[in-house]
Order: sequence, then structure tokens, then C-alpha cells
Amino acid sequence: MSQSVPQMQKKGKTIRPEVVNLRVIAVFGVLFGHSTTIYWHNWDNYNTFVQSPILSHVENLGMLILALWMMISGFCIGFTFEHNWSFKEFFVRRFTRLIVPYFLVGALWMVPIRMLLHYPNYANESYWYIVWKYIILDYDSGQLWFLPTVFSYSIFLWIAQKFLRTSWVRDILLLFFGVCLLLVPIIYHGPGSSVVHMPMFSPLFYYFTFFMIGFIVYNHENDIKRVMKAPILFIGAILMIISIIFMYLGRGRIGLQLIAVWGCLIILFFIMPHTTNRFTRAIADVSLGVYLFHEPLAFISYTYWPDIDPLLMVSINFFLWGTVASIISYLVFVLPKRLMRKNA
Repeated sequence: MSQSVPQMQKKGKTIRPEVVNLRVIAVFGVLFGHSTTIYWHNWDNYNTFVQSPILSHVENLGMLILALWMMISGFCIGFTFEHNWSFKEFFVRRFTRLIVPYFLVGALWMVPIRMLLHYPNYANESYWYIVWKYIILDYDSGQLWFLPTVFSYSIFLWIAQKFLRTSWVRDILLLFFGVCLLLVPIIYHGPGSSVVHMPMFSPLFYYFTFFMIGFIVYNHENDIKRVMKAPILFIGAILMIISIIFMYLGRGRIGLQLIAVWGCLIILFFIMPHTTNRFTRAIADVSLGVYLFHEPLAFISYTYWPDIDPLLMVSINFFLWGTVASIISYLVFVLPKRLMRKNA
């Protein structure tokens, strides 16, 4: 575990500059993705007569952006484990941080906005039935699926790190376990396979490897840095750019894309600047809230102005609704914490 990396101290909390900068990239990626979904080929909740070949390919980068969020979460869970909380303390804190917002944002923000916009999947359904089916059973929780998935991974890793000593062998075995999970919905179609593809379970199979990449980097950062010298990083950065271009164009089999995403995540972490500024810190502070609050706002544009110019559509969704989501995130998540610290 690295002890020599640059860190910032923020009222008793250690913040890694690389993580701050990665969060900025991740939240901008999500904002851009949410701002373009109406042009995606595989997304049919809303329709438009306008075609945008450039924006339609953005969906091909979805795995990379979501993998980045998972890697950040996997890295940060390492900090959490340093508190040495009991399982009860850890469970309660994770539940409060991840599951409670899942239900509150889903029931009090996403569902009401979708209902007001006459969201197609909610047609002729009552509020409570919608909450039950689409939030509690997770049949269509939008972007919120991320929270219970990270919660499940966190609990699993707490158990693993409690009973298995930190080592390369342990973490590589856990990564291999993640690969096996990923293969289950791809190659298994026998009895019980329908359960694997249920919305509330399927994310658990797809994203654990990315979570583990972050956890491995946290545990073995110094070892990896010995390999990640400037020439390797330079070559890796070039390969990363090439990989992103090919992913954007939809080229390459899923296995090759998966390997490319793993490589991109590691390279991204080690080429991140070790400095931050007021802007990046402010964006990072509201990043999770923006992720949670933004998508329903973009649906306003898709409902009332589906056929406007794509550049205008993206600008409204990214800048206007992104700003609104940032303000809400600050008021809901950031400001209360600052007030509590101030009064402590």
C-alpha cells in the first residue's frame, strides 16, 4: 500500500488528487452520455426524427465510463477498510451511504419526474406499483442501479479482506472470480439462467472486475508504479486513445474490449495529475449527486424538444441540466456535511 503518494487533507479526510481528477472525468462522461441517449440505436424510451451518427456511437463508450465509476469505488473502498470497522458498523455505513439514497432518489426524484413526463414504461401504473416494480425490484431504476451494486461488492470485499490476508494472490484470485461472474450471463443459458438476467441481479455479474481493478491499484500501487515508468505510460496512453477510438466505433469483440477497458483504467489512474484546483474539487464533491439527479432532467428535453438540433440538445442537457443537478447535489449532499463539520 502506497504511503508516498501525494495527498490532500480536508478536515480529517484524506483525498487523493488522482481520485478527484478521475471523478471529474467520470461525471463529465456520465453527463455527456445522459445528454445523448435519445440518439442511441439501442435506446427506445424516447424517439426523435433527428439522426446524429456522431452521437449515436457514444453508447459504445458506456462500458468504459461505468467501469471508471466502478474503479473509483473499488479504490476508495480501500480507504474505508482502513477504519477497521466491525461488520455491523461497516454494513450500516454502507447501507446509509448507498441504499438509502437509492430508495430516496428513486422514489422522491426519479419516479415523480418520470410520471410527470408520462414516461412510456409507467403508462397506467400507480405510484406505489411503480416504486415496487421499478425501484424495489429494480426493473428500471435508470442510473441508480450503480448504488446497490457497489453496496453488494463492498460487503463481499469486506468479508474477503477480513478472512484473507492482503496479497497479490488473493486479489488476482478475486479478479479471476470477477471474470467468471462476467462469463456466466454470456455463456450460460441453462436452468436458472433467467435469474442471472433479471435487472436486479445482472449488474452484479458484469462490473465486479472493474471494481477489483480499483481495489488492486489501492492495495498494490507501489508495485504497479515500479512498472509504470514514463515510457510505459506514454505507450499505454497512445494505446488507450486508440482503444477508445475503436470502442467508440464499435469495433472489436467483447473480450478484446474488456481487456482494453482494464488497460484504460490502469493507465488513466497513473497518468492523472497529482494536483487539483478549486474547480476540480468542486466538481468532484458533487459528482455522485450529479450522477444520481441528472438523467431524469434530461428526460425533460427528450419529452418536450426531441427533434431540436443535436448540438442544442446536448448543450441543454449537459450545461443547463448539469448545472441544476450540481446545485441539487450540493444542497443535498455537500452543504449538510459542511454545516455538521462547522457545528462539531
